[in-house]
Amino acid sequence: MTPERKTILIVEDDASLRAALAAGFRRTPYDVVTATLAEALERFAAGLRPHLVIADLWGGPPACERLADGLRRWGPAARVLCLSSRSCPRLGEAACLSEFALEGTVPRREQLLEFVSRILA
Repeated sequence: MTPERKTILIVEDDASLRAALAAGFRRTPYDVVTATLAEALERFAAGLRPHLVIADLWGGPPACERLADGLRRWGPAARVLCLSSRSCPRLGEAACLSEFALEGTVPRREQLLEFVSRILA
């Protein structure tokens, strides 16, 4: 029996960064879906249940809280990985909902794939 392919949702409002993050997952065992924050909330409401959400929402707590609220409301059992160029003061708190963070510079493809593999194992 073939194991279920895991779905990753990349949430990023900047189209070029969203595309760059998705490109890093080419030729991997994951199905990748990309969305802006607003699109992600719509997709949760429509039934999308990713295994992992990768979010680059460091425009401040309101964006993180909107994502967390959407995840709580529609109940996907997703784990959440946030990318940040700075330290998140709310990592792991209820308003943040992120279990994992890669902070500092944009992660190299190999680093991101290794981190994601460990999360989804």
